Amino acid sequence: MAALWGKQPMGAGMTPRTGLRDWAAALAALLAAATPATAAEPRAMARVRKLIARMSRAKKPSRSTGTLSNGRLEHAAELPDTRVFGYRILSPKRKTHFGADRMVFGLMVLGVRMRELCAEAGEFGVGDISAKNGGKLSPHINHQMGLDVDLGFYVTDAEGKPLGNRMAAFDSNGRSKDGRLRFDAKRNWWLVASMFENPYFGEVRFLLLADWLKKLLLDHARRRLTRLRDPRHVERQKELIRRAEALIRQPSSSPHDNHYHLSLKKPPGN
Repeated sequence: MAALWGKQPMGAGMTPRTGLRDWAAALAALLAAATPATAAEPRAMARVRKLIARMSRAKKPSRSTGTLSNGRLEHAAELPDTRVFGYRILSPKRKTHFGADRMVFGLMVLGVRMRELCAEAGEFGVGDISAKNGGKLSPHINHQMGLDVDLGFYVTDAEGKPLGNRMAAFDSNGRSKDGRLRFDAKRNWWLVASMFENPYFGEVRFLLLADWLKKLLLDHARRRLTRLRDPRHVERQKELIRRAEALIRQPSSSPHDNHYHLSLKKPPGN
């Protein structure tokens, strides 16, 4: 571990994927022993943050330019194609897992955070972010500046058993079209709250989601609020609810009843 997290920086010509097997294996071993009740997760998060710092030093800062529907991405970061961090890239062969630094590093931290909260049941699916240089990405209108990403929903079976995370459509009762799956409001609220509190994401532009699924999330969050006793936790939950009310919206083009679409604002100076 000392060699992995020591003072040796990545060379200027190295990419974030260089040495992936080494640090991924080390982090995997740490996370494999972790449960929501152990002290391993804070160490895992600290190591991910150190890794992000090394990745950041090894590349030029990303630059997102243009608009949502006519944008470009320079010096993209590549989201590591490994399940170690608590996410899985759904279509790696599409080569659409490139993004702005804040998006890629934020997803890495988000994955570890959900592993902290849910152990193995916290893994989520990552859909399209952007192409390496941004620009038009079919079939999307946006996803052009490395600041947009599609994420799956956490689901359970009809009895409430967690069944992972997937892109499946749900109705206003939280049931899938075939009736076999349920929208897991608890884990989905944890995911949304963790997005809003992620220090790497910067400022969230919006989170696209069907109105009826937004209602399920907020109903769960408000029920949880009534059970909190610590004033600090109460205020934190109230603030998260306020942000969810303001930032979650259903677009006119598509209801987004089968995935989240997270959009971040440009970094200052871009």
